[in-house]
Amino acid sequence: MDMSNTAKSPNPVARLDAIIAGYERLRAEADAIIDAHVEELRETHPGIPAASLRALEIANRAGSTMNVAAALKLIRKTLVGEP
Repeated sequence: MDMSNTAKSPNPVARLDAIIAGYERLRAEADAIIDAHVEELRETHPGIPAASLRALEIANRAGSTMNVAAALKLIRKTLVGEP
């Protein structure tokens, strides 16, 4: 029997664990960036609660379910001055 073409694929559970851990790490980092941006917005809009700013500036524009990638793109546009 030729064993050279029967390489076993990576353990799918281990792969999922790695993907989940990576996603959770990146999500936490993305949330920290979003939170910092909202805090900066609070300096220019002190009377508006942070949750409202987050909803108005990020969540509503990124999608009804929080699309972190879209939210980070919105913040990036703001930081580089794109309309």
